[in-house]
Amino acid sequence: PLGSSTTQTADVRIIAATNRDLREQVALGRFREDLYYRIDVIEIPLQSLVERPEDIPLLVRHFLRRLTAAAHKPIDGVTDEAMALLLRYPWPGNIRELENAMEHAVVLCQTGRIAPEHLPPRMLAATPARGHGPEHLCGQGAPRPTGRSVGPHVSEAPLAATNLDQLQRDAIRAALDRCGGNRTRAARKLGIHRTTLQRKLKRLGML
Repeated sequence: PLGSSTTQTADVRIIAATNRDLREQVALGRFREDLYYRIDVIEIPLQSLVERPEDIPLLVRHFLRRLTAAAHKPIDGVTDEAMALLLRYPWPGNIRELENAMEHAVVLCQTGRIAPEHLPPRMLAATPARGHGPEHLCGQGAPRPTGRSVGPHVSEAPLAATNLDQLQRDAIRAALDRCGGNRTRAARKLGIHRTTLQRKLKRLGML
């Protein structure tokens, strides 16, 4: 210890994670070289979610089991169309973003299966990630889009605007209730920015 004249031993294991290239950071003088060589013993590289799309259906099932049990909702899966959107989305926020997207969908979906309209709006306009669409997973157990809904109580026709507004009101109220009225946390739960939530509150007459 600092200032002591005796040595004390400790059995310590250090596990560190980063999304930066530490070798590059060392070369740029942004990370201490001596610290890097102290912790660089066993390196386990992890691919981003978009690089391992075969994991998405497994993670979706995992998150749905936990989220539906907590919410006490009879949701038994996702439609083919919703899974196609999940597979082609680029997932800049990786698994944490997928978990948030499924929580958003569980809040909006009342029963049956999660459909595209239950997913965060940003996902509906997502462009396919190169080489990681549903076709990329053929033969790996991923569902192929069929152009139809496969779950009970899911309409093939687009929801009317009034129904979408009501769904958004219900989702926002549920998120605010869970976050004790904290709009910043509620916006995070819904997968949107706080200013976007503020605009929605005004437009939906909830202020």
